[in-house]
Amino acid sequence: MIKERIRTMELLRSNEYRNHVDIVDKQEGKKWVPNLLLLFMKRLVHSFFKCLCFSQCIVPAVLPKGVVTPVPFGVGVSVEKSFGSKTLLYALSRLGFSVTPEEVVRFKQSAIENLKTRAGDDYDPVDDEQDAVKNYIQYVADNVDHNSATISGKTFFMGWV
Repeated sequence: MIKERIRTMELLRSNEYRNHVDIVDKQEGKKWVPNLLLLFMKRLVHSFFKCLCFSQCIVPAVLPKGVVTPVPFGVGVSVEKSFGSKTLLYALSRLGFSVTPEEVVRFKQSAIENLKTRAGDDYDPVDDEQDAVKNYIQYVADNVDHNSATISGKTFFMGWV
């Protein structure tokens, strides 16, 4: 019965990626899970947020090519950004807790294309409230040790900046 409810849900298929509100907001998260599955999970897990997270991991297992739910999507993007490990993403996706690394790459390409289409001749990201975050990168080094490519590893370059 739960499997049929998941297959018949209308809201599941979307052409857009989810935003952070879909992951954090419990009411938005409930839209991705059929009520019958939610009732079943409430019997197993006492925390409503954990129940919602586990339920959102079950839905793509029933429809593997049909849906990207917010929680596994958020886990995949966060893991890739924090650790950059495809191996870890593959392991989590096989267990059903994350999207595949390929889906994360598609999301990144989509975000880049979205920025390209928004950026016109008169586009200034500082004026846009959403893009007003200014990035500042500074590299500072002192007493740099650089091991040269030697067999013994005893020859190295030591420099000061």
